Amino acid sequence: MNKWRDTNIEEMNIFLALILLQGIIQKPELEMFWSTRPLLDTPYLHQVMTGQRFSLLLRCLHFVNNTSIPQDLPKAEKSFAKIKPVFDYIIDKFSKVYVPNENIAVDELLMRFKGHLAMKQYIPLKCARFGLKLYELCESGSGYVWKALVHTGPAMALKDSADSLSHLALL
Repeated sequence: MNKWRDTNIEEMNIFLALILLQGIIQKPELEMFWSTRPLLDTPYLHQVMTGQRFSLLLRCLHFVNNTSIPQDLPKAEKSFAKIKPVFDYIIDKFSKVYVPNENIAVDELLMRFKGHLAMKQYIPLKCARFGLKLYELCESGSGYVWKALVHTGPAMALKDSADSLSHLALL
């Protein structure tokens, strides 16, 4: 029983490592990471996980029980609530492991996103016109993101947010 659990944890660690690797090695389509065509081949990925297994894990990945999400939330906040614990955990780790220097900036970022999501923004003047809008507290020299806040729309409750911009500004 314990061996089964260790195997699953190891597989999830590999899965998360592959997601991080995909941020470094970028390809237009997910399937291209497992392509055997010489121009697109990324041989290491075949050794650690099959493309079918990666797709299955990606489809089944779930962080929050849907019944625990309040039904009275706006649609955008409901969709963010599904990943909020993971987002908060990562941002908390970012701010605990590094202390930025005195040159910091609050920045607005539009992270490109093509899928269907209620909190997706349309900003015609940006290079990536559709995406997720984030507010980030960054170190100016390195660009290290120390804190971040996802914009979920006009109804977002900044006062109730543990990482609101008012908290960012007090640093």
